[in-house]
Amino acid sequence: MMMLSKREKKIRTAELIRRLSDEYQNILFADFYRVPADLMQRIRASLRGSAKILVSKRRIAEKALKDKKGFNNVGGLPRNLALIFTNENVFDIYSKISNMTTNVFARPGEIAESDIVIPKGPTDLMPGPVLNDLKAMGIPTKIKGGKVEIEEDTVVVKAGDLIPRHVAEVLRALKIAPIEVRLRIKAALDRDGVVYREDVLSTTEEEICRMVADASARAIVVAIELGELNERTANVLISRAYMNAINIAAEIGFITDKTAEMLLIKAIIRAKALSSYIS
Repeated sequence: MMMLSKREKKIRTAELIRRLSDEYQNILFADFYRVPADLMQRIRASLRGSAKILVSKRRIAEKALKDKKGFNNVGGLPRNLALIFTNENVFDIYSKISNMTTNVFARPGEIAESDIVIPKGPTDLMPGPVLNDLKAMGIPTKIKGGKVEIEEDTVVVKAGDLIPRHVAEVLRALKIAPIEVRLRIKAALDRDGVVYREDVLSTTEEEICRMVADASARAIVVAIELGELNERTANVLISRAYMNAINIAAEIGFITDKTAEMLLIKAIIRAKALSSYIS
């Protein structure tokens, strides 16, 4: 079998990206940093028949898609790039992929997305240097059955803090994998050139319904203020016009069955005021 040069591989990858971008309506751009092979296999299996995943160098994808409508608005692509081509709803694909996660061991210098806890309970560790490391980290321990046991849950790294090397080593020794990873969708591009950012793609159906309901309510209020007559505003505008007409009639002293009582009350009030003034 003929071996392809690096240049030929790049050309073929670019051609494949262009062909798939024409074949499918939507493209999602994902970051597979630290995503292990078994999780990627699970994702591929879950998308089989509905999407195609292609891992590519960032520069190759940029050159292949540079003439694609709307691509310039996608922004910087992740270094560890996976392209997902699909004809399915991008929100459904995002939801399916984002819900598939796994945990990996911490690396020194990583930022903890949530508190990292060493839980209370027995371990498989024999007494030795690691015991000193645990004590230095302020983790209460005891020896039980010839093995180290943690006496209480202990937070070793706060959310947002860097993970020190010695903590990463202790976590690995304890077989604690605290870092949750997923294939992170950064953006999606549809055939019309519309770009959907991660914050939009992550919006749930419930949130969308609430936003639509809120927008609808605000639109009705604005339409009423502008006097825009439609099936949503007709009752309110008619009621408002009716009350305005009665108030104007009462103001000019026009007597009807709706204004008579108001005019009589107003006359009585004025008569009493006049009587007080004369007195």
